[in-house]
Amino acid sequence: MTLHDKGNLPNQMSDTIPISPALANRWSKAAVIGIVFSVVGFLTLGAGVGLFLAAVGAICGHVGYSDARLKKLRGRRLGAAAVGVGYFSMLLFPVLVIIVAVSFPAIGWWRVDQNTNKEKESREKAWDLYVACESYAKEHRDRYPFQWDELEGVSISGDKLQKLLRSTYSGGGMNSFEIVPHGRPVPEAAKDSVIVIQEIVPDHVESYAVVFANGETRSLRNPNYDSR
Repeated sequence: MTLHDKGNLPNQMSDTIPISPALANRWSKAAVIGIVFSVVGFLTLGAGVGLFLAAVGAICGHVGYSDARLKKLRGRRLGAAAVGVGYFSMLLFPVLVIIVAVSFPAIGWWRVDQNTNKEKESREKAWDLYVACESYAKEHRDRYPFQWDELEGVSISGDKLQKLLRSTYSGGGMNSFEIVPHGRPVPEAAKDSVIVIQEIVPDHVESYAVVFANGETRSLRNPNYDSR
């Protein structure tokens, strides 16, 4: 050993931290905690609390990575993964907020369109039933049938009748229209106010279809409507 080497020996010793085999086999607790928080934070981003958990995971990941590198502990890659997942989750959160903010109005518009289409379909079914009843009445002294099955084979086929009576709404029944009892013949002046056919809808449906004696179809507000 030269004199120069001897002069540098204290410095070399001060730069070297002796690591015991037992310590080298230990995991960095901060790295383990970091990856747990980061993953849980990513999975719960939709609940809002995930952003906080991801931030904690990223911080613990930094600490764990440094711990593992300086103290020669296991978990260096785990710490790096915690940092990566944590930062990714934090960057993803505002993107999810924007997507949700844009999606809610779009979903609302889509539901309005769906309801409008179903209301239109219900009115068309009610009109077809009205035409069948009027055809039946012409052959039965201006009398409407008491039951829908009286129309089968007279003014409409059985298969078509079943399709017309089937509800267009979820939760609706197979017989979603009823013939409203009314005096016949209906006076001309009262035809625009006497309902002859009306739809039966579930409580979550906002309106139901009706047909007046003059053949006009409308959608009226469901008195039992419950938006919950």
